[in-house]
Amino acid sequence: MFQRVKDIDLKNLRIEELFIDSMLLFSVVLFAFILIYFSNKEHSKVHKTQDVIKQETLKRVLLFVTIFFFIIALFYFLLRIYKTHEKDEFLENYNVSIEKDYTLISRKFEIIAEIMFETVLNTNEVHALMREAYGDKKEKSREALYALLIDKYRYYNRYDVRQLHFHLTNNESFLRFHRPNKYGDDLSGVRATVKWVNENHEKVQGFEEGRIYNGFRYVFPLSVSNNRGTKEHLGSVEVSFNAHAVANEFVLGHNAKVSFLVSKKRTDEKLFHEEKTNYEQSEFDDFYYDSIIKEKFRKAFNNINIEKLSPKKIEYINNTIKKGEIFTIPSEDSHSLFSVIPLKNAISHEVVGALIIERENAAFLEDEELFSFIFGGGSTLILLLFIFIYRELSVKLDYQALSLQNREILDTQKSMVLITDGFEMIDANKKLLEFYGYDSLESFKDRYSCLCETFIEDENYFHLKKVPEGITWISYLETIPHKERIVLVEDHKGNKHSFAVTTSRYNTKHHIFTFADITDTLQEQHSLENKVIHDKLTGAYNREFFELKQTEIVASTKESGRSVGIIFFDIDYFKIVNDTYGHGVGDSVLVELIEQISLSIRSNDYLIRWGGEEFIILLSANSADELVAVAENLRSKVAAHVFEYVGHMSCSFGVSLMLSDESLLETVRRADEALYISKENGRDRVSKR
Repeated sequence: MFQRVKDIDLKNLRIEELFIDSMLLFSVVLFAFILIYFSNKEHSKVHKTQDVIKQETLKRVLLFVTIFFFIIALFYFLLRIYKTHEKDEFLENYNVSIEKDYTLISRKFEIIAEIMFETVLNTNEVHALMREAYGDKKEKSREALYALLIDKYRYYNRYDVRQLHFHLTNNESFLRFHRPNKYGDDLSGVRATVKWVNENHEKVQGFEEGRIYNGFRYVFPLSVSNNRGTKEHLGSVEVSFNAHAVANEFVLGHNAKVSFLVSKKRTDEKLFHEEKTNYEQSEFDDFYYDSIIKEKFRKAFNNINIEKLSPKKIEYINNTIKKGEIFTIPSEDSHSLFSVIPLKNAISHEVVGALIIERENAAFLEDEELFSFIFGGGSTLILLLFIFIYRELSVKLDYQALSLQNREILDTQKSMVLITDGFEMIDANKKLLEFYGYDSLESFKDRYSCLCETFIEDENYFHLKKVPEGITWISYLETIPHKERIVLVEDHKGNKHSFAVTTSRYNTKHHIFTFADITDTLQEQHSLENKVIHDKLTGAYNREFFELKQTEIVASTKESGRSVGIIFFDIDYFKIVNDTYGHGVGDSVLVELIEQISLSIRSNDYLIRWGGEEFIILLSANSADELVAVAENLRSKVAAHVFEYVGHMSCSFGVSLMLSDESLLETVRRADEALYISKENGRDRVSKR
């Protein structure tokens, strides 16, 4: 239904994408060349000279560099595909949001029109004057109808009602309140909505161009019951709103810039000649600007910035509007999104106009930054992985080139090394034997028939119980990802170590296993994970922090001679914010609230996001009254603050002082109960318990 991002981006390929294309092609060609070169080289069985070793090392480095660039290019393209998919999904959701907003705005004006019809137009006085329009009192009835309703029209005109227009049953214009001197013309071939209502005696609504104005029109049948109990059709009446009123709702409610277009073809066909001066050619070949509406938006600095769109995108918009579906296209710099809402004739369903909504595009910019971060970080990780693989592969190739009896070279390896045929341990280097506390492989084999027996059972590591039945542990180890090839073993001193295991074959029978000690790396990783104690959105502490630190905080507070206090608060009517403005605005309200709260508490107080819009403050106090005073200060600060997008908001607070015989969680529970007392007593207040 909606325009997809990939249909846009492929027409505007960026320079860096062309560069990656070239790099990928170059890498493939170079990779193929090197493979051919390596496949044709002769393997000497004699002892290799230093020059030969240097040459083979250079070739190996060249091969790895080529593969590295190939994988980097492939990684870039996979990331680009994922990014394109994310943009597709974002724009589809964005279009749905625009469509919902437009539906709500349209419904607002429909309600105004219906109220005006039911209270002002569909009355006995109007019915009587419309009945007289079909006799010799036609002129007098028009004058009387004008006199009856002109004040009402002027009143509703202040609320964006542009036209009030009565029509006779033969579609003749009877009275235009916006042009009372223009009447008597036949609207049958000009106003399809009027003709349809007079034929079907049912209400219709939609955008339509007229002889004087375009507008969002609501046409109602005028009928009255006669003496025979049937409905007598007296004609129709139209209430319409100009496009500025509808478009301005996006400006006021969605911080957008707007332009309004009307079909050039239909405008030329329908308008009175003298009214055509109200229109001017737009940048879109098939559409006019309504000059009056354009000038209003220009003076208010709310007109779209057409310079942000390239000629190709302008042409694309011009052609795509006619499909009648809402679509969105980014500006050249992706800083803005231009959403197009086609306006269809209510009867023919032909596209006769459009609204173009321009809004800032923070999401795409964040995606670009995230893309650059992921690509840079991923490339770095790939590089480190290649360095690791290159090192381990070099070890394997060196083992292939050397005799198994060359103990001196084998023992110089920093990692533990084991050679096995899959059933029996053939050889092991000195580092492995020293780790387990044995002086020879034979004595080690007296204790263990397989090195895998030393792997400790731990869910976070590889061990024998993870191997499916009927498969050798070596075969299974070779199938799992490298990040899962980590084992936990215990040295002869009882200390546990984590090893990354790499395996390679140097002939059809033998495997070489290398065990790299990554104990320090894993410990550092676990340490970093334990430090993730802040809420990602607001920057406040999270519940993990509470669980980790509550005992320490309670103890230190008691040592100071004060008591632990809890201030529990949440935002009043926060669900309405999310439902009305969306979760993006809701998140910004949470961030802004925490910024204000943080400025008003002490540096040794702990602000914790408890869940959703609920927060607690963990602080020291001498009494519950002191807590109430602190909470009251926070409440007044929040109430006085003007939040972006939503204006004033309030919070409800509950406070409790920790008792000597209760846990901190029980104190939190009592503060929560106090919060609900504040809610029940009208919100925006502080209660204690």
